[in-house]
Amino acid sequence: MLALLALLALLALLALLTLLALLALLALLALLALLALLTLLTLLTLLTLLTVAGILLRLVAHALVKRLHPAHEVAGLVHRTAN
Repeated sequence: MLALLALLALLALLALLTLLALLALLALLALLALLALLTLLTLLTLLTLLTVAGILLRLVAHALVKRLHPAHEVAGLVHRTAN
């Protein structure tokens, strides 16, 4: 009878250790999910920064083209009158 009680206690301890291991795995899965979310947020931030940089570059290029186009026309006129 005492051996049966010891066996039952051992089985209960084994069940608790299994649950503890499963809880540890669950915590690791939650950490992996958070890491994946952090990675996605970082990529989203980089994409936003690249988009803003592209818009700023487009605005600067447009302003430069607007200023250089008349200068190019004047240079063409000067070149034609010189010939």
